[in-house]
Amino acid sequence: MKKFTNKFVAAVASLAMAGTLCVAGAVTVAGVAWASSKPGVPQPSVKMGPKAPWESEAPTTGSLTIVKCKKKDVSTTTTTVASSSTANASASNETGKTQDTSCPAGFEPLKDVSFTVTKVASIKEGTNDVTLNLAQYDSWQKIAGIVSKLNAHPEEAGVVTLGTRTDVHNMTATDKDGKSTLNNLAVGLYKIVEKVPDGYGAYDFSSFYMTLPLIEQKTDNGKTTTVYEYNPVVKPKNIDLSSAIKKNVDKSHIFAGVKDKIYYTITAKVNKT
Repeated sequence: MKKFTNKFVAAVASLAMAGTLCVAGAVTVAGVAWASSKPGVPQPSVKMGPKAPWESEAPTTGSLTIVKCKKKDVSTTTTTVASSSTANASASNETGKTQDTSCPAGFEPLKDVSFTVTKVASIKEGTNDVTLNLAQYDSWQKIAGIVSKLNAHPEEAGVVTLGTRTDVHNMTATDKDGKSTLNNLAVGLYKIVEKVPDGYGAYDFSSFYMTLPLIEQKTDNGKTTTVYEYNPVVKPKNIDLSSAIKKNVDKSHIFAGVKDKIYYTITAKVNKT
């Protein structure tokens, strides 16, 4: 039976983690085994949930839930307890576990944000365009081999070819809880692009790539198991720029007449991941 090494899982999982606040249940790249000289051998997901996508009778579709959050303004933050809709929000998956669909501490939901989800049709391997089929193990191997390129947004360099028409999905805008869900999404590699809302600046990763299913590693009683999440939850980052840009008159320059030049000092917040 085909199995992934820890490093392999970390590589694929890192796609969804680029530019997100967190991926529910996902491993961190540094927390798996990059520095391990003897990588572990994760076990198949027979008891923990759905089969691997290349196995017989594995799911062929899933869903993607995006939870959009913004950093709270500390100058206006109160000690009021958040409503139950955002404080205890969760979503069940096939493993019987729940995924947190609320915003992390220090963040709050952001409404009316739109996303476009586009399936990747093929990737470049040498001089050849290789069509992806994530129902086949070989396609996963090829994706893991170009993770660093995918995280660098490679379409401009011809590393990936995006699908057209039926491969492009426009998600509904996020609701009052900052959530939007796309159902009946076919297994595949996807590029997610955010339409940055007015008054907000996207972080350095306003788009990112992720696989469906999302491959995760979970440890229970000292045993590490690979899980294939067909209904992942991701939380992209943003920074509120509504009060971040300030324009002040530079008083070091003297002006008196209507034709004199007026100098300003403009300051703005810097995006931080």
